[in-house]
Amino acid sequence: MIYAIISDIHGNYPALKAVLADAQAHGANKYLLLGDYTNSFPFQNKVVETLRGLPATTIIRGNHENYIRGMYLQKIDGQLNDQLSPLIWSYKQHSLEDLKYLCMLPEKACVMDEGSNIYLAHDFKDISFRLAKLLPPLFNPDGYADLMRSAPFTHEEYLSIARDALLTVPEAAASIRELPKGVYLFGHSHIQFFMEFEGRWFINPGSCGFANDYDVRAAYTLITRTFDSENNWYVQEQRVNYDMDTVINAMQASSFASECPEWHKIFMRQLIRGDDYFTQFIRYVAATARELGETADPVSSTVFNAAAKTWEATTFNQ
Repeated sequence: MIYAIISDIHGNYPALKAVLADAQAHGANKYLLLGDYTNSFPFQNKVVETLRGLPATTIIRGNHENYIRGMYLQKIDGQLNDQLSPLIWSYKQHSLEDLKYLCMLPEKACVMDEGSNIYLAHDFKDISFRLAKLLPPLFNPDGYADLMRSAPFTHEEYLSIARDALLTVPEAAASIRELPKGVYLFGHSHIQFFMEFEGRWFINPGSCGFANDYDVRAAYTLITRTFDSENNWYVQEQRVNYDMDTVINAMQASSFASECPEWHKIFMRQLIRGDDYFTQFIRYVAATARELGETADPVSSTVFNAAAKTWEATTFNQ
């Protein structure tokens, strides 16, 4: 069995289309989907329609599907505030059929392969909250970006650096050993990664549709059971070129550009450059809120717009 692990599509159908074609070319015969299929780019329904038609698929919901679910259950039909405008815009793009489908997806799942369990969760904290609290900063988008800007590294170097950083954290190894042996799949951070420790595999396929690890290609991961003496797994991290111009043109032609103008600029910059522009902007919004004495989360539209007006003049976006 060859599993294709895909996460964080964020409405980017051209990226998903390229990933599926690559997975099929590599003989994938089962698909494991880890959440965040919606929001950010204007192919919401096409992405959901495609996923629903995939054969041999296990699919769970991510935090963006949880946002959709919350709005659906509360029957939200208006604007929340400017910081959350992409969420309400995305919600309005979905058909009623797709909304119901996304709301019914499970938060976690487990697939058994010849006696070995493959656990699916969107966020690492849903695998082990205790271990998630021990993760070094470079496992998070902002920590990864800070390190990349201060001392650039290759992906191969990152795999080694991240593994060593985790295993040198006190209690990390003991927390890993508390988990049953098997494969643990998670997304959310948009950082492609894998490691094995004493029969426990941790795999993040990265982001299919919205990279923030300085590689603009669509990311996903293939895994195959080796059935050697230790029943190991063969892991193939994949990066795939896709038709980004189609996404750019669709964004510019969609109502997103007029309804969410500040977010449109942020998303386009990150899409084209593959850097973690989103988190940089959120940091700046939070700093602006502190300066203005606001503690609300999300921030008010007043604070958000004040931050957006001065954002272009900061050093963050150089």
